[in-house]
Amino acid sequence: MADSNKAALRQITTYAAQRYRLYNRLSQLLKEELKHLVQRVAPHAIVQTRPKSVPSFAEKIFRKPHHDPCAEYTDLCGGRVITHTTDEVKAVVRALKDRFEIDAENSVDHTHRLQAREFGYRSVHYIVRFRREDFKPGFEELCGMENPRAEVQVRTLLEHAWADVSYEYAYKPDFQMPTDLQREVYCAAALLEQSDEVFSRVHKGLSLYMGNYGTYMSQDEITKQIDLLRFVLHTDRASSSERVDLAVRIGSLAVELDKRNIWTDAVEILSTAAAGTPGSEDAAVFLQRGVLRCNLHPPNCTEYVDGQTDLQKAIDLAPSDIDAHIALARTFEDCGDNDSARRHYSDAFSIDSSNPGVLSRFLGLELSTNESPSIIRYLRPVIRRAIARSHGQIDVKVNLPWAYYNTGFLHALLEEWEPALTFYCQGLNITNTEYVTTKSAKLLRSLESDAVPEGLRRTAQQAQVLISLFSKRFGMKLDTPYDFKSITGPVVIILGPRTDLDEHFSQLHERILRPFLLQFRGTLIIEGVTSGISKVIGKVFTENRSLSGKIELVGYVPRGVPYNIPNDIRHYKRIITVDEKDYSPRLPLQKWSDILRSGTDTAKVRVLGIGGDRVSGFEYLMAVALGAEVGLLKGSLGKADQILDDESWKHSKGLLSLPQDPMTVSVFLALNSGRMEDRYRDDIAKAIHKHYRDDQRRLLAANMASWDDLSENLKESNRLQADHIADKLQLMGCEIRPKPEVYVHPLVRRLREEEIINMAEQEHARWNCERLRDGWVWGPEKDIMGKKSPYIVSWEQLPDEVRGWDIQAVARIPQLLADVGLQIQDIVR
Repeated sequence: MADSNKAALRQITTYAAQRYRLYNRLSQLLKEELKHLVQRVAPHAIVQTRPKSVPSFAEKIFRKPHHDPCAEYTDLCGGRVITHTTDEVKAVVRALKDRFEIDAENSVDHTHRLQAREFGYRSVHYIVRFRREDFKPGFEELCGMENPRAEVQVRTLLEHAWADVSYEYAYKPDFQMPTDLQREVYCAAALLEQSDEVFSRVHKGLSLYMGNYGTYMSQDEITKQIDLLRFVLHTDRASSSERVDLAVRIGSLAVELDKRNIWTDAVEILSTAAAGTPGSEDAAVFLQRGVLRCNLHPPNCTEYVDGQTDLQKAIDLAPSDIDAHIALARTFEDCGDNDSARRHYSDAFSIDSSNPGVLSRFLGLELSTNESPSIIRYLRPVIRRAIARSHGQIDVKVNLPWAYYNTGFLHALLEEWEPALTFYCQGLNITNTEYVTTKSAKLLRSLESDAVPEGLRRTAQQAQVLISLFSKRFGMKLDTPYDFKSITGPVVIILGPRTDLDEHFSQLHERILRPFLLQFRGTLIIEGVTSGISKVIGKVFTENRSLSGKIELVGYVPRGVPYNIPNDIRHYKRIITVDEKDYSPRLPLQKWSDILRSGTDTAKVRVLGIGGDRVSGFEYLMAVALGAEVGLLKGSLGKADQILDDESWKHSKGLLSLPQDPMTVSVFLALNSGRMEDRYRDDIAKAIHKHYRDDQRRLLAANMASWDDLSENLKESNRLQADHIADKLQLMGCEIRPKPEVYVHPLVRRLREEEIINMAEQEHARWNCERLRDGWVWGPEKDIMGKKSPYIVSWEQLPDEVRGWDIQAVARIPQLLADVGLQIQDIVR
C-alpha cells in the first residue's frame, strides 16, 4: 500500500511539475480549433476547454489507478461543445470526425447506450488526437507531447443542464441516492429529452424559411445597413471572428445592390477577412466573395475563374451549403458548361429537393437541355411542396424578392398562369435592381424549347414580356414579340366586366364615370365591346357627341371575341385586335407594351378597376408593378374586391381603394395641372394652414403646430391643396392669372354658392385621394397610427360639420390668391 501511495505521489508530482503546463496549452489550442469548427455548423454553441486540474488528477489516480496515467488517461485535456439542438450535436460530431484523428476505442456515444425504456445521460464523448501537423505557430512546444489527446463532450443546452445538476446532486455525494429521488432525476431527463426534440423540430421548421437574402429590405435600408456594418468593422473593438461575420454580412447585402462600386468594396472587405486569420477559413466568406467576383467580371476571364475558385472553396469547407452549389452552378451556366452546372444543381437537389431555389434552377436546366418534359409530371408532388415552402418564406418576409420569382416559376411549370404571373408581379413590385430581373428572365428562357408543353411555353413567354416591360426603367431595351401600336398620352385605362350588367350596376357605374368622361382630354383605353363597362361608357359618348373629339377611345380585343360580346366601332378611334382566341394575359401585355414603347411615363397612367375577371385582375397587379396608379372601386365585386382584401397587395404603393364617389374617381383619374409656381406655393400653403389652425383648435398638437414647427409631410399636404386650386377653377371655366401691373390690388372674384359647393366636393375628393395615396383606409373611428378615417367616403355620406370644413376652405380661395398677387379670371373660349 505504501509503495502504491509513493507511486501515486510521484505521478501527481510529475503531472503538476511537467505535464499540467503542456495540457493547459493544449486546451488553449483545442479551444481555438473548436470555436472555428463549430462556427459554420452550430454558430451559437458554447465552447469550453480545460486541462485536468492537479486535485482532479490526484483524485482520479486513487479512484482509477493506472500504471502510467499521464500516458494512458484520455481526458487530461477536456473540451465541451454545448449546442442548441440535437441536430447541431450531430453536425458538430461530423465536423470533429473530419477535423481530427478519433480514438474510436475510447470514444462513446451515450445516446446509443440508453435502452428504449431508459432516460438519462445523453452526451457524446469523442477522444481526439492532435497530429504533429496540427500544432500551428505558437504551439510548437506541444510537438513532442507523449499523449496529445483530448476528450471532447458534445451535448445540447438541456442535456448539459441535466448532466451538470445530476452530477452535483446524484454522482458526487458519498451516499446512495434514494430511489424516489433517482426517479425524479430520470423523469427530468425524459422531459428534457422531449423538449430537445421540440427545439429541433422548431429549428428544422425555421430553416425552411431561410434563404440567402434574409429579411427583405429596401435599397436605402440596405445601403444604410452596409454603412453601419462598415463603421463597426473599422472599430478596434471588433474581434477577429466578429470581423469575419461583419464582412460576410456586408457581402450578402452588397449582392442585393446593383452597384459595382459597392460590390468592389465588399470584395476587398471579404478578402481582408479571408486573409486575416490563417488556417481559420470561413465558407461564407468565400461564398460571398465568389458571387461578387463573378458578378463583377465576364465569364471565363481570370477574375471570373477566381470567383469560381472561391465558390468551390466554399463547397469544400461546407459541402452541404446549398447556396454555394447554386451559385457555382449558375456560373457554369453563364460559361455554357451545362454538364458542370447540372452536377452542382444535382448536388444541391440531393441535399434538399424541395428547396424552391434549387428546384427551380435544377428543373430549368433539365428542361432546357432535355427533349422530354416528363420530369415535371414525375416531380409534381415535390413542386407542390416547394411552392408551399415559398409561401412560408413570403409570409414571414424572408428571401425576397427571390421567393416570389421562385413561386411564379414553379406555378408556370404546372401550367397555372394566373398564380404564376401574380407572383411575378409581386416580385417585380419590390425589385430595385437589374441584376434580379436579368437572372429571373434567364431562368424563364430555359422553357423556350419546342419540347416544352405549349401552355407552359406561353406562360413563360408572358412572364418574360412582363419582366421586359418592367426592366425598361433600368434603361434596358424593351424586347416584346408584339406588333407596335402607338398610344398618345395622357392615358387612362378603365377595366371591368365585359358581360351585360343588371340595371342597378349599369346606373351606378354610369353615375360614377360620367363626371370624369365629361371633363377628360386624352386617350381612354377600354375593352372595345358593346357590353359591360364598355357599354356604359358608350352610352355616355352617345349622349354627348362632342366627347369623340376630345377623347381618343381605344379598344383591345382578341381575334376570337366571344359571339355574345360583339365589337363596338361607333365611338372608337381604334380597335386593336390581338392574335388570341379569347381574353388572356396577352391582351394587357400587348396594351402595356404599346404604352411603354410610345414613351409614356407609367407613373402618369391611371387605371380604374371595376370588378373584373382573372385577366383584369392580372392587369391591375401588373400596372401596380410597372409603377402606374391603380384605383379599385370598393364594393364592385370580382377581382377588384378580392385584391383589396388580399393582405399581400392591399397595402401596395400605387394601389388605392376608391369609394363609390363620382368626384373622387374623377379627381383620381385626372392628372393634376401641376405644381403652383414656387414663388406662390409656400405662401398659399402657409395661409391654408393658418386658417386651418384657426378653425380647428380642438385637434391634435401635431396638426396645430406653427408652420415652422409643422412636420414636412403636413407641410406638403397644404402645398398639395394649394396645387389643386387651379384644377378646381379650371372645371368651373376659370384660371389663375397674376394681377395686371396697372392694378394696385388683384380683383377678387366672388364665388357663387353653387360654385363653392362644387369646389368643396372636389376638395373633399382631392383629400380622399391624398389620404389613400398615403396609405389611409376607411375605418369607423379615426385612428391616426393605424391610418384609418371615417371620412374617406363620398360627399353625400360626409357629416354636415365635415362638409363645412371643405366649404370654408374653398370659399377663401379668391382672397388667398389675392394675398399673393393672383386673381381668378374666366377662360375665354
